[in-house]
Amino acid sequence: MANVDSAFGLRPVRTLSGASWTGQTQECVIASGDGTATFIGDAVKLAGGADTGDANGAPTVIQAAASDVVYGVVVGFKPDYGDLNGSKYRTASTRRECFVIPATAGVVFEIQADAAFAAADVGALYDVVVGSGSTTTGRSAMELGVSSGGTSTGQLRAIGITRSDDNDFGAGVNVEVVVNESVFHANVAGV
Repeated sequence: MANVDSAFGLRPVRTLSGASWTGQTQECVIASGDGTATFIGDAVKLAGGADTGDANGAPTVIQAAASDVVYGVVVGFKPDYGDLNGSKYRTASTRRECFVIPATAGVVFEIQADAAFAAADVGALYDVVVGSGSTTTGRSAMELGVSSGGTSTGQLRAIGITRSDDNDFGAGVNVEVVVNESVFHANVAGV
């Protein structure tokens, strides 16, 4: 059976200890000065310059690109009471509070590969590929950049594929990863 090609960004699935992910998040802010829309499942990095925190002490983040050191993954947004349609994503150039899973050393995420991914690719390091998220669902379009693999650096380390009947090695496979390039721990060289 062919894998379904439907990017969703990163989503937490478990921890390396074998326990379920328990839902802990950190409130962060995306400043109005950031001109990039942000979606649920986007990897984010700490914002530099003047946008380094808000008055309540919440860190300011922006969408991460390939090779950026990752702070965490957006899993939701605070309600925007000025938007009666209940926007499921953060529109560009607007201030919005979001909930982020910090990219600590124990969280395992699932992400779709952007090209064919084989058993031999497990263990290698990869960067994310940023796509245009869905303004309808609010879901990210980030994917695992298969062509970035095989180097000694990378934001994500593939540790396996998601075990299910409708997921198999090849194009569009859902891959389990841990964040390798994180502000919370030292980066580890590739295999």
